Amino acid sequence: MKYDLEKTQTHNLSLDFHCCLKNYNQIIQSEDDDLDDLPSFFDDNVVAIDLDCIERLRASQLRQDQVSTMDTVFAISDLDQTEMLLVELRLNYKNLYNLNRNKLIAKVEGSISLLGNSVPINENYIFIFQPNKKQEAINRIARMIPSLNSNYQVLDLNDLIRIYF
Repeated sequence: MKYDLEKTQTHNLSLDFHCCLKNYNQIIQSEDDDLDDLPSFFDDNVVAIDLDCIERLRASQLRQDQVSTMDTVFAISDLDQTEMLLVELRLNYKNLYNLNRNKLIAKVEGSISLLGNSVPINENYIFIFQPNKKQEAINRIARMIPSLNSNYQVLDLNDLIRIYF
């Protein structure tokens, strides 16, 4: 399955929180302290739903605490089906011992709850790290979440692009 712009733009959350549908390069720039200029990893028309943005707005509207969520979600599809792919950008991580099992699980659970069931959610939860931290992150998450290891996938941005775009 590959990225689907139309299905991303027409997802309920995109329609209800249009201001949180953002250019993916802008989201990456905001999540990577090493990037001063807007990167060009993706074409300008590639957008994703910024779940952190939605959760901030939703919590403010409901006057309640924010729930932890993954950073982004976008639609992927093939001829037969469409699913939403959850992606967490961990581009600033220097010390992977700061990863917390419960926080990772809470991010996934909070995102699933926020998305609802209008479109199926892909069974893989993607965590993006810098290329020089990817293998260490794979090992760390495998030790932290062995029973869920196959669903918690560590990639770098190049992998994400190669697999889903």
